[in-house]
Amino acid sequence: MLFLVTKKQKERILDEYHARLIQVFTLSIVFLFVVFLGSLFPAYVTMKVDRQIVTDKLLPLQAAIEQSKSTVSASSSPDINNDISILSLDTNKRTVEIYYDIKKIYTEIPNVELISIQVDTLSKKIQVVARIDDKNTANTLVEKLKTTRYAGANLPYSVFSQGKNFMFGQTLTYE
Repeated sequence: MLFLVTKKQKERILDEYHARLIQVFTLSIVFLFVVFLGSLFPAYVTMKVDRQIVTDKLLPLQAAIEQSKSTVSASSSPDINNDISILSLDTNKRTVEIYYDIKKIYTEIPNVELISIQVDTLSKKIQVVARIDDKNTANTLVEKLKTTRYAGANLPYSVFSQGKNFMFGQTLTYE
């Protein structure tokens, strides 16, 4: 049928055809974008609701944690810094003495920053973590610990491969 029309009419028909294709393509892209935005809205609302639920559940828990921290630190363990965690529920006099003793040993060595002390009174073990500046300081600390009443201080081979400012943990026992 295109053979029956003139060349000018044929160009006009093809131009209209191309214009229709561009129009349909543009409308389909706009339609897909609207569908995409429509599908994002429920996901956004669900995310906001879930976040609010989590926030509502966490606020009372955080308040309870803060209250228990202030109650425990004020009543049961005076003058013990926040860097010490107590594993047993009731702090007895011996546990506090161990904390003070370990803290004194670690603070006597220069360039040692005490990170945490955990005393397990059931197994009579102490886990101490500190930040040490170099392997010589770690060696000095281990030698100092060997002269005390605490057993189990050793210098692992991994210390010799460490550079500067590394975490150094020890598990000590006591009687």
